[in-house]
Amino acid sequence: MTVLRVKAASTEGLAFAQGRATAEASRERLLEDLAHVESTTGTPWDAFCARSLLARTARRAHERLDDETRAFVDAYAAGVRAGGLDAWRDWTSLGVMAVHHALFGSLGHHLWRRHVARVLGPDAVTTLAQEVPALSGSNAWVVGGRRSADGLPLVGADPHRIVTVPGVYQQVRLVATDEAVDVVGLTFPGVPGVQHFGHTGSVAWAITNAMADTQQLTDVSAQEPRDVVDGVPVTAHGPLVLEHPDGSGVAVRTVPWLVDDLGLAALLPLLRARSVADVDAALDHWVEPVNDVLVADVEGAVLHRVAGLVPRRDGSGDGSGEWTGWVVPHRREVGADEHQVTANHRQGEHSAALADELAPPHRARRLEQLLDERPVLDVEQAAALHADTLLLPAEHWQRRLAALDLTGEPEQVRELRDRIVAWDRRMDADSVDAALFAALRSAVVRRLVEHPALAPLRAPSADPWTGPGELFAPWLRPEPRVALALDRWLEPAGEPVPGVDLEEALRLALREAAPQLSAPTAWGDVHTFTPIGGPALRLGGDEGCVLSTSSVPGVDDRVWRGSVARLVWCLADRSRSRWTVPDDLEVWAAGSTSPMQPDHEEP
Repeated sequence: MTVLRVKAASTEGLAFAQGRATAEASRERLLEDLAHVESTTGTPWDAFCARSLLARTARRAHERLDDETRAFVDAYAAGVRAGGLDAWRDWTSLGVMAVHHALFGSLGHHLWRRHVARVLGPDAVTTLAQEVPALSGSNAWVVGGRRSADGLPLVGADPHRIVTVPGVYQQVRLVATDEAVDVVGLTFPGVPGVQHFGHTGSVAWAITNAMADTQQLTDVSAQEPRDVVDGVPVTAHGPLVLEHPDGSGVAVRTVPWLVDDLGLAALLPLLRARSVADVDAALDHWVEPVNDVLVADVEGAVLHRVAGLVPRRDGSGDGSGEWTGWVVPHRREVGADEHQVTANHRQGEHSAALADELAPPHRARRLEQLLDERPVLDVEQAAALHADTLLLPAEHWQRRLAALDLTGEPEQVRELRDRIVAWDRRMDADSVDAALFAALRSAVVRRLVEHPALAPLRAPSADPWTGPGELFAPWLRPEPRVALALDRWLEPAGEPVPGVDLEEALRLALREAAPQLSAPTAWGDVHTFTPIGGPALRLGGDEGCVLSTSSVPGVDDRVWRGSVARLVWCLADRSRSRWTVPDDLEVWAAGSTSPMQPDHEEP
């Protein structure tokens, strides 16, 4: 495990040293992000960044920073240049933040809903409504001091993104001796300080995506008045991000574009934070992405809050509604004998103000079960929560299969049904029954996507830039959407698309998958992640597990999205905290974590 350890006298000196060390340790990553910020690679992703005017937003946000924060960011940029990346500008770190989160909003989700309404009708939007598979998967939780073996809170988290090696997060320890700053945490290489996950010794915080709807889509005609900014047509509704050949298209307004702010004013207050109240105040500067944040300190205080600017919407649900102000942030103090779970899911009345759809409740329900079963947790038990592979939605499959009439079906079909009904619902890497279930699920998804009632979903979208191989194709692929909706359709009160006979789909899929009984394979043999230049890693878990490892049922069982870090912050003794990132391949693939370096060792 490689942790970037940086020490300086002042926070400004720390920023310079962090920038230089990052340039030396993560040169390829910084060059890649710099190319995206500058939109120089000619890829659809860069074209999207250019059309969204992300660089312009970064420049304007840099100009609006307070003097101290700007000096901190500029010192980091100077350090990167001293490390050999001469093209790094003072505002590039803000561009990196913008690029990392440009698609964390609801743009792709709204494009999907528009596509469903066009090809199946407005009623199908609700029937197929399910949370954005590209944005969920993360878990975070906190237990109050009375629930901890140490007597002080524990905070756990495992953010999810597209998995890469080296990973998107860098483990760091940052020390500024003159200001008594000593922070461990995760940072995006190219951005100073720590952002989403940090432990200052006396206070710690972690986040999940709150799934807020922060992007507004507006169809504009070719006659819509517009200016041209940095070569991009800009309307009153924002940049024309998606454009048809005739000049019409879709303008996209985002919160950072609207307020010329990317939230970096939170960075220094987070480094200096000593208490829950300090972190809470720092996060008042946060903009995007909107996060569920769990914070705990050595005095036993615990807070759950939503951080970021959330537009108040008119409830249209398709991204075209007007914004009428800002939502008041949600805050709740968590008691010493309580716990709090966030898993991108709907949590209460405040969630309705964030978005129309949030993540399925399965991971949150499972974490609630695990925490309810453990009145008191120690650090090692807390870390083990990350590796839980129980797939709660599978209970609905088992119930439907148990009731299925298979009279006259071959013995092998009945055997497969009985194996899955008796399965323990754990998506363990060594489980043959988990692989049998996944094979059945994929067969059902394929049949549903080919069903006449759903086949129109495979038609090209009427929106530009959404054809095969283009940037938004994953958001418009029907298989993962149908797979997620299928979990809900199989519930006792579930209602599939009219005309779809789920019993018949299950029966036909059992016939298709039954031959796999003759050549059994384990889940981890097909559910793999292959780092560039490395061997395939066998993984357990699944989209709906706490160990959330995302594949595309009906298409490919290989993992494309998963945990990009895992951590447990211990407030009683920071050095007993645990963490990992995908760079530590063996530990990461096992769903495990590694001990943190003792605090008394020099950074």
